[in-house]
Amino acid sequence: MRLLANAPPCAANIYKKVQFTQWYIQKSTADTISNPAQLKESSWELTQVPGTVAAHCFTTKQDAASIEDFDWWYRTDLEHQGDPAEVEIIFEGLATLSEVWVNNQLIAKHSSMFVPLLIKALVKPGINTLHLSF
Repeated sequence: MRLLANAPPCAANIYKKVQFTQWYIQKSTADTISNPAQLKESSWELTQVPGTVAAHCFTTKQDAASIEDFDWWYRTDLEHQGDPAEVEIIFEGLATLSEVWVNNQLIAKHSSMFVPLLIKALVKPGINTLHLSF
């Protein structure tokens, strides 16, 4: 199964189009979190994707001046029905240095917003959690 994150309509005939509709964001002190399982569940805030950390700060009236002092984590869930399966997810633009985690397992590191990222991940039946860190 191939999933195109926030796919444009023209991609629907090639990929199973999935809109990850509920995205959350959380900041952590730089270089203090080595796995998303360490993040505080109560600290997640609903955010807009596609979007940026700066846009989130502006929208929520937070100080954007210190963005670089933190690591920023995004989270969404994907529900999978059936047997465990390998899926491919395509990201068309991950700004700056980033990491992609599925179910608390590091799947990929990426360094260019101009190069799409294709990841392959094993999803289990039920809820699977996708984290992005910047």
